[in-house]
Amino acid sequence: MAWEATSGSLPQGLFIAQFLYVGTVCFAKFSILAMYWRLFKIEHYVRVAIYVLAVMVACWGLGVIITSCLLCIPLKGYWNKTIKAKCGVDSRIYFIGNAIPNIVTDAAILYVPIHVVWGLNLRMLQKIILSFVFLMGAFATATSIIRLIYLMSLDLTSGDVTWTTRKIQIWTPVEMDMVIISALLLSDPHAYYSTYDQAACLASIMYQSSTTQALAIARKPY
Repeated sequence: MAWEATSGSLPQGLFIAQFLYVGTVCFAKFSILAMYWRLFKIEHYVRVAIYVLAVMVACWGLGVIITSCLLCIPLKGYWNKTIKAKCGVDSRIYFIGNAIPNIVTDAAILYVPIHVVWGLNLRMLQKIILSFVFLMGAFATATSIIRLIYLMSLDLTSGDVTWTTRKIQIWTPVEMDMVIISALLLSDPHAYYSTYDQAACLASIMYQSSTTQALAIARKPY
């Protein structure tokens, strides 16, 4: 059948894809955290949160890479079943275990700027607009959740694994794309909200000057 992969090609592809997936997600999250550091570095608790999240993301990425390299001993036995190898990792549990911490760190990264924005002395509309700007990353989180849902029902024992994993193979690159797009959109949010002059001005200051200036303007009485 045209749908069927050659022997070992799918497991080998999944193994290689894990490194691409982890690299893309980790570096995108690091870039967002670096942006938070530049924006909110005046707030001590935010700096601590950024440190903690950066360590969590790094540990997650390192854990996935190490686990991927230990799926089978020798590793080649993961995709070449003719080799006598010890494979002690359940692939389905492995993929689910990768996805859950990823979603948790996504949610935590989304929460950091929202907490700061709602602590500023701004009008409700301005807070909502700025929150929406920072919550653009929720699109990536949504795709991660959809991917996890399909992972929960994944059946790797099927005779046609290329068909049973088709939705995972679709949503994994979609998630990677959304992570990159979300990080890029966050880099210049005021360009998309120029009709809301005050909120856009504040967002521009937050992104182009020091956090001290932004907080001083935000806390001026109206």
